[in-house]
Amino acid sequence: MIQSILQTKLGKKIGKTIHINWRLKVGSNIPWASILFLTITILILYPVLKPGYILTGDMTFPPYSSFRDLFFGSQEFLPTYVSGHLPLYGLISFASLLVPMWAVQKLLLLAIFLVAAQGSRLLAIRTGAIGQASIYAGLLYAFNPFVQTRLLEGHWKLLMGYALLPLAILSFWNFLRGPNHKSLTVAVIMAILISSTSVHILAILILIYVFISAEYIVQSPKGIKIPTIAWLSLFSGLLIFLNAYWWIPYLSAESTIMDQFTRLDLEVFSSPRTGFRNMLEIIGMYGYWDEARYFLTKDAISYWPILAAVFLTLSIFGAILSWCDYRRRILTSSLTILFLIGLILSPGVSSLFPEVIEFLYTHLEVFRGFREPQKFTILIIIWLSIMGSFGLTELRRLVNPTVHNIIIFLACGLVILYSITMFNGFSNQLTSTYYPTDWEKASELILKDSEKSNLLVLPWEEYIELSWTGSRVNNPSWTFFPGNIISARHQSKGTVQSYVSELLTHGNNINNFGEMVAPLGVKYTVLLKESSYQQYRFLHQSVDLDIILDNEKLTLFKNTNKVSLVSGSNSIRIIENLEALIQPDKSAETVNEVWILDRANSNSNDLSKETQHACSEIAAEEKYELFSASIRIPTQSDCKYLILSRSNPSWSYMGSKGIENVAGVKVFKASSKESHITLESYKFQLLGYGVTVIGLSAFIIFNFLLRIHGSTSLRNSSKSRLGQNSTE
Repeated sequence: MIQSILQTKLGKKIGKTIHINWRLKVGSNIPWASILFLTITILILYPVLKPGYILTGDMTFPPYSSFRDLFFGSQEFLPTYVSGHLPLYGLISFASLLVPMWAVQKLLLLAIFLVAAQGSRLLAIRTGAIGQASIYAGLLYAFNPFVQTRLLEGHWKLLMGYALLPLAILSFWNFLRGPNHKSLTVAVIMAILISSTSVHILAILILIYVFISAEYIVQSPKGIKIPTIAWLSLFSGLLIFLNAYWWIPYLSAESTIMDQFTRLDLEVFSSPRTGFRNMLEIIGMYGYWDEARYFLTKDAISYWPILAAVFLTLSIFGAILSWCDYRRRILTSSLTILFLIGLILSPGVSSLFPEVIEFLYTHLEVFRGFREPQKFTILIIIWLSIMGSFGLTELRRLVNPTVHNIIIFLACGLVILYSITMFNGFSNQLTSTYYPTDWEKASELILKDSEKSNLLVLPWEEYIELSWTGSRVNNPSWTFFPGNIISARHQSKGTVQSYVSELLTHGNNINNFGEMVAPLGVKYTVLLKESSYQQYRFLHQSVDLDIILDNEKLTLFKNTNKVSLVSGSNSIRIIENLEALIQPDKSAETVNEVWILDRANSNSNDLSKETQHACSEIAAEEKYELFSASIRIPTQSDCKYLILSRSNPSWSYMGSKGIENVAGVKVFKASSKESHITLESYKFQLLGYGVTVIGLSAFIIFNFLLRIHGSTSLRNSSKSRLGQNSTE
């Protein structure tokens, strides 16, 4: 009726135009793809969108204990260099001021699915796929076994980078085809966003950059090659400068977490299967080393290999026909080569080419940093999704429009079927819960204590079965409780953890546990009533531990010995092993002695070994300022040695790094004057921050100058045209 009125009013010709445009406008104004992606995401996450935290695998929230310690690199029992996640954690910290932290977590999870789906869809449609086929790319990229397994494992930061990857590829592709300050800015921003979420995804992105750039330069006319290389050099330089805040501290660190990786890691974290079955699972986006713990689609439907074969066939079809199209040839050939690389690298030593994997692991530090190489499955997924959408696009040449739409609909339906176990909270494998009120009571008691001290958390398990989460998780106590937490996080990776581990093995022979952990600055010990907590009953027999809270979920002990951030000592005891410290009864006050393992400290002979009078208390004060991080030691004259209850190896005192005592904390020769214990590693972090700020400033100025130049050129061109018109 409306159409007939319009035709009557405006005439037949105008009416036709309005009829066509009206239909297209109605269709284009409704974001059907976005609605579909949001609907599927809600159906997946709705059981866990209620208030509370999702704690699974490595996903603990809040994801950090102290943003200040992250900024200065003063965190304990973690790498001594600043994390590339610092900008992400900064945004999370800011967002938590506006909404509860659990809401921040839920918003991040929603964003992972929606950004991944929309990003892959945009990449497909901007590189040659039609609108309907691009939906297939979004579905396959966002909802698949890889995403399901990684989220159950709690790898949310990896998935954030994964979600941003298609948009980063698209922005780089636009930059290559039309290099200017706008496309450069977008490409740089996307790369920086990924670097702040996952360094592994950044490495994969750089690999993609290299292959796409090489293919583009090779196939470009000679006159375009030099300008392209110049723009790429500028792009690379900006990335190096803007990421300096984390790579400068990393390169200057005495040791990194990769020093702990061994050949055993490569074997343990490789795909659990070999041969043809292994390749089939990798192509099917499975193959994670620990995926057997979870209920996945392959456990629900036995014919999943048929679905994987359909996806593969569709992608091969799309890749072949797209390679014949010069507009898509560069991207198609690049992604196909990367797909083959993913097939080789993703299974690890279970690959058909284990010698290649072992060579890369031994000689290439970047590859060793992946630890479990299944992350390279991302290269397979991006190829399957984009080439599959190209394949669906090319089918329109072979069938009529109705059949074509039916095929696309069925293909999207198969993707949803392939992710069937993701629905309903990953088949109820994800739960939403609050931290127990018993934990909160303990945290409040600890917060009321104004003295600086450390907190020991038991059971001594890095991954623990918690009764209130219903799953095995990375012990979240290290981010929940206040202060510096000594827990089994990165168990046995440092002297402190080794000391505590050995101490706990002799627990039944110790009745002065408080004294034994006093050098670590441990004032409170939290015993969670979870897992194997009953093996720590010896804590109740310790004469120097008082129970100040005992409830259903935990017991909180307080050390009766005097502990502080920095303590003094005039007494040295050289011991051969830990057993020499274990006493059948508390016969002497040795809490302020310096305990030295003679086999571990070659310079311990420089210390006098006579026993002298006890030291007075040292009122040390932490000072964190923009250009320095230090601990102020006031004037004192009766302490010969300072015991710092921190294990970070970057602390130094008056130019000396000191020595480690048996517990793994620093001991320095004291000065009678006011002095400072300084965090030396912060100098390199400050340098990294400075280089990043300089790079960012130069980037802003560069964009500003280009914009002025562009505006001036436009005005001059306009004046020239006006002059020509007036002359005519």
